[in-house]
Amino acid sequence: MKIKQVFHKTERTLCEIYDQTFKAMLNISRMRRQTKKESDRDFMIAALSESETKPTTFYKNMGDEEIETRYEAIVINEATSYAK
Repeated sequence: MKIKQVFHKTERTLCEIYDQTFKAMLNISRMRRQTKKESDRDFMIAALSESETKPTTFYKNMGDEEIETRYEAIVINEATSYAK
């Protein structure tokens, strides 16, 4: 093979490796965000369950917004009670 052909083949291979690595990094980033979101949701559900004395299963089918709203209300109520 000529040097130019080897260079171009190497360049294509490196571009493919870069492309695959970039895609893998994006997937890892997405998975981390999803895991964090699930972790935050689980934390809020546990706090709601304890505060409202309901089983965690009660909250599992609720939407994220409803859980966040209920959680924020509890935090505000606790902070208000503490401030008094």
